[in-house]
Amino acid sequence: MTNPVITGSYPSSTVYGVPWTLTTNGSDFANNLQYRWEDGTYANRSGLTGSWTTWINLNGTEFAIGTHGYQIAQEANQHELLSNWASFTITSPTPVLSSISPSSKVQGAAQFNLAVGGSSFFSNSVVQWDGSSLSTTYNSSTSLTAVVPASLLVSGGNHNVTVYTPSYGTSSAKVFAITYIGKRRIFAFD
Repeated sequence: MTNPVITGSYPSSTVYGVPWTLTTNGSDFANNLQYRWEDGTYANRSGLTGSWTTWINLNGTEFAIGTHGYQIAQEANQHELLSNWASFTITSPTPVLSSISPSSKVQGAAQFNLAVGGSSFFSNSVVQWDGSSLSTTYNSSTSLTAVVPASLLVSGGNHNVTVYTPSYGTSSAKVFAITYIGKRRIFAFD
């Protein structure tokens, strides 16, 4: 029996915390193959097609952010046969802000809850208003709710709303508009 050979793998990168499947193409793969990670630990394959494609399902948190190597390992006549090395990269899950609701209020409005939609939100993600953190409730990896106090609605203008997750960064901004209400003048005519 010959050593297995890795000719390619995909995806070459994925986002931390997101379940994914690592597919490896090559030759001379056997039924008893395992994935051998760079730290020397092993994991059983999830599937095998012929002797050229194998895959493993991963939950997304097995590896830290960075580039990681692996080999295909299999037993033959009480000897371990190892493939060449392949690698993949785990990237930082920078939060993605796709919507805010509502997106505007009238100057002087009362405190309200701001619904924030997007992706790559974590339990420690915080909604920010012009860079200052708001009281935030984590609903899911795609939904947050923030309390916008009335003190932020005193004057008209546009404000940047972002999502910040420690260690992972800040999303791009959505604009929240506060509509200016001028003083009303009452004229009396005789």
